Amino acid sequence: MRRALAALLLVAAQIGGACAAPKPKAAKPPLLFLEFLETPDFDLAAGAARRLVLDGMEPVLRRKANGALAVVVGPKPIADAGAETKRLIEESSPAPARYGVATDYGATVPWRRPAPVLARADIAPGKRVRVAHGDLSVELVQRKTPGGGDGPAMIGRIGKRIVFETTPRAEMEGAAMGDLRLIRLEPGRRPVAVLGVYTGGLHCCVVTTLASEQADGRWIATQGRMLDGEAYAYEDADGDGTFELTSLDNSFLYAFSSYSASFAAPRISKLVDGQLVDVTRLPQYRPFLRQSAQALEFGRTDEQWRWGGFLGGWVATKSLLGEGKAAWATMDALAPEFSLLSTELCPDGQEEGCADDDKRPLPFRAALKRHLERNGYPLDQASPARGAGVVVAPGVVATSLPGLDACTGLTQWPPGGEAVAG
Repeated sequence: MRRALAALLLVAAQIGGACAAPKPKAAKPPLLFLEFLETPDFDLAAGAARRLVLDGMEPVLRRKANGALAVVVGPKPIADAGAETKRLIEESSPAPARYGVATDYGATVPWRRPAPVLARADIAPGKRVRVAHGDLSVELVQRKTPGGGDGPAMIGRIGKRIVFETTPRAEMEGAAMGDLRLIRLEPGRRPVAVLGVYTGGLHCCVVTTLASEQADGRWIATQGRMLDGEAYAYEDADGDGTFELTSLDNSFLYAFSSYSASFAAPRISKLVDGQLVDVTRLPQYRPFLRQSAQALEFGRTDEQWRWGGFLGGWVATKSLLGEGKAAWATMDALAPEFSLLSTELCPDGQEEGCADDDKRPLPFRAALKRHLERNGYPLDQASPARGAGVVVAPGVVATSLPGLDACTGLTQWPPGGEAVAG
């Protein structure tokens, strides 16, 4: 009897389990856009987007119904907007101003114009590296460096004819990482061959060699500056359809703080007749400089506004916009007496020539003033004046271009260095 009753109870339990209502599936989190800024000012929107890129995001500018631009990331599934905001703040990223849905936004507005990369290949030990576009092909080979070791060099061919061969710099000796690219810098011209070689080290460096065809058919090899990170970016910085090389002034790295707390002013270079010309101060690049200043300022915390490493790069950037004196006054109210890393000087004011124990740290304001003066960031701008024309030749300084402020059109061609316009 007991066995029969147990069997009946077991069957009933099985039937009941089979008839139980299924558990409801968890609802999918909504797809939301993280909106960081709404502004009618394109340069402020683009600058905020540049800041978000530095934080590893992929921002987009979208037009809103009121005509303003929204800087957004996403959409992405977000179950808890508060938790997402908290996560970003803990990572020292800007916090979203709001979270939106797809219907909040209209057309995408391009905010950056990168140069077309027509071919690319990574450098790796034992790998044959070659890129080609149209009738131009470029191969990577090993050649002797000035130090006697081997380093990567480019051989360029049009068809089977060799049109250029570069020589590796001493810093390239033994380098086994980097890339080879063909990049279009000017419409209607053959692409420029760009070799970027990583020399090793925690934060430095990349050595860049460019080979470009001239109007008369000659090819010229040009050495870029040795730079941190990915070195140059290639983009149309003034919207004229040709492309510049943008970078950061590496003199600010470790000048006042650690690497991660160092911020730097932008640099813009243009490849002109086989020479890299620094065009940062020319008037047509002012919008790019405004974006760069916004990229520094956007979403910074009160703590960061008191870092010597941040304030140094920010004052320099504002100097490029002619706003150096106002920036200095802001810095003066916020900066520490001494930065995390301070220049140490001997009693006679020199950096060398005495024992380390005799050196004393330079206060931050004095160190920043010294750095700005040495690296060409005046707080006071020159008075406007008119020029009559321009003559450019190696070792010659040209007069200012008609219609520009004094010196903004000057081009200096220092021997073995990067030319400077303005």
